[in-house]
Amino acid sequence: MKKIVSLLIGLFITLAIAACGGNSSPEAAAKAFTKAVYSGDSQKVISMIYLSEKDKKEAGVQDILSGKIKLIVSHAKEAADKNGGLKNISIEDVKYDDDKKSAHVQIGVTFKNTEQIKKENVYLIKTDDGWKVKG
Repeated sequence: MKKIVSLLIGLFITLAIAACGGNSSPEAAAKAFTKAVYSGDSQKVISMIYLSEKDKKEAGVQDILSGKIKLIVSHAKEAADKNGGLKNISIEDVKYDDDKKSAHVQIGVTFKNTEQIKKENVYLIKTDDGWKVKG
């Protein structure tokens, strides 16, 4: 019985680490965020946005943010689809602030119907839940 419990706990910890792993570095978070934007996954994008405690408590902020993000993500997916879909996301540059609690990641986005690399800038902040995108 102890072996089964130990195995289940180990499995749970592994799954929890894997689920959070996408935000373990600013590079990983920026790539996951960019992929979610161009794939049309507005729920994932919303979950990756940093909101201060003040913003979380302010009435209507989350609803307004959600509405705007859904619109932006929808347009980004349309643009990606017109270019054949997302081909590659590369990390071009990463800059941290002095205390390593925020970062600026420059992403290179390539679509299937073009070889031109589109540069994107993602600004992130380190939280207890991993790296989040600053609004």
